[in-house]
Amino acid sequence: MTKRTAEAGPREEDTPGALLPPPGRFGGVPGKVLLWASVFLGFSSLLQAQEDREAVRRTYEAVRKSFLGIDVTLRKKTRLEKAELDDDAMDSEAQRLQQLMENEQPLEAWGVALEKDVILMAEKGLRQADIEKIRVTDSGGAAFEAKLFAVGKSHDFVLLKPTSPRELTPLAFSGWTRPALGEGFHVTFADRVDNQWHLNVSPYIQTNAPLVDTPGWFCIDVMRPGSVVSDKKGETVGIALDQYLWVSADGRSSFLGPAVLADERLTDLEKRYEPLRKTLPAVIKRVEVTFRAEKSAERYMPAEEPRGGKAALFGVAIDDKGTLFVPEDLGRDAVRKLEDIDVVDEGGRHSAVFVGMFRAFGGFIVRSEGLKTRSGIAGDAAAPPTGEIFFTAAFEDRFGASRIKLDYNRLFRTEQGLAGAPRTQPRKRIKAGTFLLDFAGRITGVATADKKEEDLDEVAIEASRERYYTERYRGAYGADHLRRLLFFGEIAAVLANPAPHFDVRAVPMSKKEEKKLVWLGVEYQEVSKPIADALGVQGRELTNDGRRGLVVTEIYPASPADKAGIKPEDILLALTPEGEATPRDLAGEPDRFAGMGRGNPYGPGGRGAPAMAPWKPTRNYLTSMLTEVGEAKKVTFDILRGKTRSPVSLTLEYAPTDYETAEKFKDEALGFTVKDLTYEVRHFHKLDAAATGVVVARVESGGKADVAKLQPLSIVTRVNNVTVKSLEHFRELVMSAKSVTLTTIAYGQTKLVELARE
Repeated sequence: MTKRTAEAGPREEDTPGALLPPPGRFGGVPGKVLLWASVFLGFSSLLQAQEDREAVRRTYEAVRKSFLGIDVTLRKKTRLEKAELDDDAMDSEAQRLQQLMENEQPLEAWGVALEKDVILMAEKGLRQADIEKIRVTDSGGAAFEAKLFAVGKSHDFVLLKPTSPRELTPLAFSGWTRPALGEGFHVTFADRVDNQWHLNVSPYIQTNAPLVDTPGWFCIDVMRPGSVVSDKKGETVGIALDQYLWVSADGRSSFLGPAVLADERLTDLEKRYEPLRKTLPAVIKRVEVTFRAEKSAERYMPAEEPRGGKAALFGVAIDDKGTLFVPEDLGRDAVRKLEDIDVVDEGGRHSAVFVGMFRAFGGFIVRSEGLKTRSGIAGDAAAPPTGEIFFTAAFEDRFGASRIKLDYNRLFRTEQGLAGAPRTQPRKRIKAGTFLLDFAGRITGVATADKKEEDLDEVAIEASRERYYTERYRGAYGADHLRRLLFFGEIAAVLANPAPHFDVRAVPMSKKEEKKLVWLGVEYQEVSKPIADALGVQGRELTNDGRRGLVVTEIYPASPADKAGIKPEDILLALTPEGEATPRDLAGEPDRFAGMGRGNPYGPGGRGAPAMAPWKPTRNYLTSMLTEVGEAKKVTFDILRGKTRSPVSLTLEYAPTDYETAEKFKDEALGFTVKDLTYEVRHFHKLDAAATGVVVARVESGGKADVAKLQPLSIVTRVNNVTVKSLEHFRELVMSAKSVTLTTIAYGQTKLVELARE
């Protein structure tokens, strides 16, 4: 075997497959060339790293003397001020300030010198009313006090001035060349660590570019507002006034120094509010709305006291005929309970009528014929440019009087709202019902709610849930609409002709009208997977494996279903209202109370409490959906009979009076309340359609009827051996006798109850 030294290197024949090049060569490139290339690249990297380090040093030296540490002592809020803050939904910035005030902690911020006696502060949420004292420390360690001086009109900054003359070192801004993709720049911000202020110079690389080339420039990297922006060489170019850096197509920017320096500084912001407080009441009126008082549902819980009340809202005049636009979303249920509307104007009250509520956004129209108005809106108003200041006016009811809270705000972002529509977002959260004003004081828009077209299936499920829960639980099911800023230029045509844009189902109703239901005239059971398997109708085009469909269990005589030929065991798959192309699947929720049985006939509170009715409620998923479609409307049901599908068309009708809405009579002396005998009660007790009588709705605890053991929910068929024909007939029989013998039926058992008035 031949002996080789280590210096000899590998031979070509020693390398399997000759995968390695011969000594001194690599892929046909001479080894010396490769060596020099490696040396050159390494040297270039060293130069680049050295250049980057030098740029960081230059950036630091260019901005260091202009940075200042700021300590703000916040004024603690009074109890009244805190109570008012609790009424508003504060954003995270306002919550942070509130927590610092409550804990008596100082607010630590930083600022940069724009001029020899002007400091731009990073903390932009502060107002003069929040501040007790501002203490500033410069780069030389000198401390002095300062005060709020101004805010920018077109750029989002707050300026401070020393309370005594100071010579600060202002930033010197250079021209800006936007970095291309992959190029760098620097961002410098301050932080307080171990009670000392430190500067952080962070090199950034431009890592985003638009998918479609457009004018302007945008940097996605999240900045700390108030940071100083420098180019890749370390030259100062601006101050980040937003979380992102951007330059719009028209040249507006969120950071460029020359524009920040040239922006108009508003030193009299608070003084501008006073003229607005005087002029706004001429066109924005107080609207007092009264709602009908009603008891809560009685089916599964004791009845509560009647609930009603008033709401003080505010509307802006849109013409000279007493028409007001109120930017509040009352909701369909609240509109149906409207009883009275008054407009308060200069101490006088004017009766008004409800005209309509809009479908696509929160707001409704009222009109007062005797009210003298002039249009107070800027009908051509559009959203202000990004970053430019505008005012907000929030009208509030305080102890029966109106108050106006004025503030300023700016738009910064455009996001996608419902159905992908563009929605502008403000820097500070704005309460719904607030009016928007431009810099000249014109009313340009409102803050309100975005609304989608309601789905009948969702409405039906919501309504059926309400049947089982009292008022205190309803909030959990409320739709959380998106906040929206609505400018009058967007809806000028809508306000000029509002009728086609109203929600036709949001109209005031009497108590009796509101409780009326549209029915099909069936009892049903929701399809489930076991039921679909048992009937062999699992197919996707049928019940979709038990995920849709209502099995008809019983038909009421002379009902729409009976007239249309629908039969027990038919499955209702879908519903299509006339004029709609897309069928709506029927998929009600399972009866969550199915396993409860008939329950305690005396109710959850004992003998005197309202009883838990054992019959099924008439307001359910199906009747709620049909009620939203509307009486006298034509609909087509997709019916599955066996395994054959067929359409059945019919015209909807109002259901007969049910137990919940039946007329009632209360005998105070004997201590009980009765109601008319209704169709679902007859059906539950399997009584003939011609059977007459009244239902005992309530027995007062400790009363004569209670002592005599008159059973709640029993049916009174005779009084003193006279057949009861109606509620009025029962009242006449009972009131005309000093003592009565009631013949009652409860769950198939007949019982006599004797009562005496004396």
